[in-house]
Amino acid sequence: MSYKLTPFATQAVPLQRRATADVEARQARAIIRHLANRTAVVGGVNTRVIYDDKDVEQQVGDLVITATGPRFAALTTELPAAPAGVAVVIDGSNYLIRDAQPDGAGITRCMLTETA
Repeated sequence: MSYKLTPFATQAVPLQRRATADVEARQARAIIRHLANRTAVVGGVNTRVIYDDKDVEQQVGDLVITATGPRFAALTTELPAAPAGVAVVIDGSNYLIRDAQPDGAGITRCMLTETA
């Protein structure tokens, strides 16, 4: 048994992926637009962010892991391509991005380290 790929069949998957990426990008913009609580200066550029400086605990079996320190989420497109080490100013406090984790759907979570 053999199958013949038609022009429609070869274009359907890329179009579907592009449509999914467009939906994800619109959702990410809506999330930041509605939930952003600060404007951060990231590498000299004003960026709307969801800022949080509370501790987070996560339990894995009997082990409890606590992540402390300030962090924010922003649109991936509004951050430098390699954000680790980039200077950030939020509410007059200076930080460096210690770690950046893109979620694959248009938002990147950045862990910060306070600097003097």
